Amino acid sequence: RSGGEEQALVNPDLQLKNDLMALQESAPGVISDVIQVIRSVMALVERIPAGKNLIVGDVQLPESLRAALHPSALRQVLWMIIHEAIQQPVPERMVLRCGVEGSKAVIHLDFTPGFDFPKARQQTIAEILEVQSGTLALDPGEGRPVGEQVSLRVEMLNVNRTVLVVDDNPDIVHLYQRYLVSTPYHIVHISKGQGLFEQIEQVRPDVIVLDIMLPDVDGWDLLTQLFESPRTRDIPVIVCSVVSDPDLALALGAKISLPKPVQRPDFIRALDQALNPA
Repeated sequence: RSGGEEQALVNPDLQLKNDLMALQESAPGVISDVIQVIRSVMALVERIPAGKNLIVGDVQLPESLRAALHPSALRQVLWMIIHEAIQQPVPERMVLRCGVEGSKAVIHLDFTPGFDFPKARQQTIAEILEVQSGTLALDPGEGRPVGEQVSLRVEMLNVNRTVLVVDDNPDIVHLYQRYLVSTPYHIVHISKGQGLFEQIEQVRPDVIVLDIMLPDVDGWDLLTQLFESPRTRDIPVIVCSVVSDPDLALALGAKISLPKPVQRPDFIRALDQALNPA
């Protein structure tokens, strides 16, 4: 056996981490309904005898929240955190809240009284989350003395990313929609340049995919307006058009220029790069 296999045999956390990381890597694009996972973990706590050692205080959940992490991995991460709390010698009161902060889906868990969260368990959780660019933060690092509070913060990539496609070709839009199945992105479509700024106000897109050949306005003029307007200049624009002039597109404010037809890997890579520049 390899050294890693022998370690896994004597370290259940290591085996669990390896299994969950393999699961995530074997199913790329699978996402978590964060609210559903939280509710399933809380239901599990209620069913086990040790669950009586957890006093659930305020729980603040949005209507919906999705994250780029396999639901089995997220469920195990939350269970590992809560399991530490219910093993404490005195009942723990938990306050849980989650929501979107920037590009992250964030879960906050506060426990009172505080307790020392084992470093090895912290590391296991952190490594599971890191597979999809997530993080675990503990405040403070060593936990607080009993009588105070320990706070944990689980960060994952938020997958509610809106792509506003400005293109008059419905077949192209359908192709983009197929490309983005099981990815962090969903499409909102407008077929004309007129009304684009009103649509941006309503949709608040994370990124815009712009065709230059539009029926009612000049795409280059539209790109210039997007870059010059204080309301829209911070929204990254990807030009995707049969009119391929990358130098002009970048000079007018586009982040990336793609020629049509574009392949799925190139399209997704462009979205990733536009939203997460190196």
